[in-house]
Amino acid sequence: MLDRAHAAAVQASQMVDAVPGSQRGAGIDLATCVLRAASFSSSVSLALFRGTTGAPDAALHEWSAIFHPAAGASADGEDGEREPMSPAGLGSASHELERTPPRPVPGLGSEAYWIGNSAFGALYVLVDHAYFRISVGGAGPLDTKLERSRQLAGDVLERLPDFLTRTTNPTPPPRGDSQ
Repeated sequence: MLDRAHAAAVQASQMVDAVPGSQRGAGIDLATCVLRAASFSSSVSLALFRGTTGAPDAALHEWSAIFHPAAGASADGEDGEREPMSPAGLGSASHELERTPPRPVPGLGSEAYWIGNSAFGALYVLVDHAYFRISVGGAGPLDTKLERSRQLAGDVLERLPDFLTRTTNPTPPPRGDSQ
């Protein structure tokens, strides 16, 4: 979902490899991709979170738990006691969320937030019942990293509807013109 050439231009570093990954847990499918840069510190990571077939709203609930924790109980009556995944792939850096409040980022998806500082940061974008996290490496102030992440998020937003349709419904419906 990331354009390798665009990522290279944004990061000013050749992207030498794409390393995909996936996992499933707590009703959420997680698809990841790391674009490894020639200068490793300029690599780009993308993680896409979406509900599984049996729990289509799980990613949306996860988003709410991360970015709207005061909301308490969910609309479907859950009491919110299920602990969310480590804040959307932050892993050991999840303490950033506690120290730095999410910064709203207008103009991307249904909602978007930046979490972090110039040393570590990630852009989270909600689209329908899925969301993605994009993080860029390299030196620079927070605003530079946010702008780079915004540019690459545009690539993801262009490809996301097709990706979700393709992976949710791998067999396309028959065309009406193929009789």
